[in-house]
Amino acid sequence: MVKKGGGEYKKIIFFLIYIGVFFIGKTEAISLEKTINIYVVKSLDIKPYNDALRGFFHVLEEKGYIEGENLVLGYYLLKGRKDIKNIVKNIKQKNPDLILTAGTEATKKILEAEIKDIPVIFLMVLDPKENGFVESNQRPGKNFTGTTMKISAKMQLKAIKSVIPEIKKVGVIYNPDETGKLIKGAVSFSKKNKIELKAVNVFSPKEIPDVLNVLIKEIELLWIVPDEMVISEQSLSYMLEVALKSKVPVMGYAAHVVRKGALLALSCDYEDIGCQGGELFCKVIKGEKTNNLAVTVPRKAFLSVNLRVAKQVGIEIPARVLKEAYKVFN
Repeated sequence: MVKKGGGEYKKIIFFLIYIGVFFIGKTEAISLEKTINIYVVKSLDIKPYNDALRGFFHVLEEKGYIEGENLVLGYYLLKGRKDIKNIVKNIKQKNPDLILTAGTEATKKILEAEIKDIPVIFLMVLDPKENGFVESNQRPGKNFTGTTMKISAKMQLKAIKSVIPEIKKVGVIYNPDETGKLIKGAVSFSKKNKIELKAVNVFSPKEIPDVLNVLIKEIELLWIVPDEMVISEQSLSYMLEVALKSKVPVMGYAAHVVRKGALLALSCDYEDIGCQGGELFCKVIKGEKTNNLAVTVPRKAFLSVNLRVAKQVGIEIPARVLKEAYKVFN
């Protein structure tokens, strides 16, 4: 009797395993057959955000989610929009499977809308915890998770020192509400490394020209940080123009800024940040909760330098830096 019962027991176990495997496969098939709705809310229409979104949807495409087949997308650009309430109302009515935000401002607007029953994945946010998007990067605790583009101030200032070892005075213009924590870390590191950091806070883009025209005379390098309020196409071009005229090198926040006229930048791979967000989405769509999915940090960072600008401002970039640089613009 015992042997017979044992045999029956084994049959039941094997049957349950078979059923389990069958339904795991079926669940995956159903998730691909179901039409997924994603609403994208973007702070600005700029290349870093577009690169990140491209990476995100590349991952989805690899997993079988194709726009027009089993993927429906809606897009909202916040720049210049005054009908934020209508945007939020429309998103709530549509009740998408996911809200995808690109940039701090877009993520703030969704947070303020108190949408708690739809998963939110953010891309290209500098400090999610500081902005209140998550309780901690390891355990978000809300329906928000995503990717941070934060490269520490220590790493960035070390990059400056590697290119210009004798640097003494660095200036930065920033909005305390967005990049205050980054600048605080920079002040601490700069003191230990005998760098005088002249950090000037602004609360409106209109303040930038006057502030810059004074600051540029007091510094040896201008550090431009990825601050949404400070950075626009117009302000970026203006800062690069003023710096070059004054023969003051600029450290930017991305390779495209180096191409435009900055001397160097230590930046993350924006498309890969988007890929990380896409990987988070794939976990969410399989049933994992956003409040348990840790915020990801950049897994790729690279140095870009501009030799033409180096010549203009009279700086010789060390050979070892050029050898290690990811991108060198001539």
